[in-house]
Amino acid sequence: MIDHLIFELPELTATMQRIWSVVDHHLQGVLLSAVLIAVFTSCEVKWPSAAVGSLRMRLTNISIGLIVAVFALLCTLLLSWVVPLLWREGLIGLLVPSWSGGGVAGTAIAVVAYGVVWDFFQYWFHRWQHMSASLWPSHRVHHSDESLNTTSALRRSVLELILIFVFVLFPTVIMIGVHEVAAPIAFAIFYGWGFFNHANIRLSLGVLTPVFSGPQWHRLHHVVNPEYRDRNFAAYFPVLDIMFGTYRAPSGNNCLMTGVPDADVTAHPFRDCLLPRRR
Repeated sequence: MIDHLIFELPELTATMQRIWSVVDHHLQGVLLSAVLIAVFTSCEVKWPSAAVGSLRMRLTNISIGLIVAVFALLCTLLLSWVVPLLWREGLIGLLVPSWSGGGVAGTAIAVVAYGVVWDFFQYWFHRWQHMSASLWPSHRVHHSDESLNTTSALRRSVLELILIFVFVLFPTVIMIGVHEVAAPIAFAIFYGWGFFNHANIRLSLGVLTPVFSGPQWHRLHHVVNPEYRDRNFAAYFPVLDIMFGTYRAPSGNNCLMTGVPDADVTAHPFRDCLLPRRR
């Protein structure tokens, strides 16, 4: 019995280390969220693009974000068990061995690859959410914020989170693989970008608007008008919208009303977060 326990001890230790690594990663994500919210909220107060929303709605978004983060932790723990079974350099590595190379340049290439591949899968899943009557309810709570701001990046349903893991994150890992250095860097950059492009700040990216998703460009995606809401699906690279015919450039009017026309959804964000219903 004792010999059996001693034999299993290294495996148990490795399991605990893996769990703690995932938990530590999420704690760092929470800290990063807090810092970015503080920074961009300060910018929103000083350079608002539209009327600044209420503190209550911001706290609602943060509370929803904490609820979803618990489920994200569970999904990531599950993913951590699957990742060792995948090709380390992904499907790209099967076609082009050592495709990212080494050193700083190799890490930079891998970071960009994570962002591009993620955004490709995200674009099509996001567009599907808007077009499908079955998927729209799970995405609707993200659009129901009447005063779009940096905390709106946290506002989503638990079901949407799970679907993102299935249709976006998992395919990205299969394609790119797992790079111990590039993966956390890519997470920090692209996760943080969501707080930037949801921020209610008066900032135009000018000639870079078709290249990087900015606050003015992404805000159009959140306005009530369907002709705007069903455009600009990319999270990071608007060139995807240009390629697939859904690009809409921001104009001088950046104060269009955001949210959804369904007042019941707007009034019950926690219900839609936990149990989105078709109407």
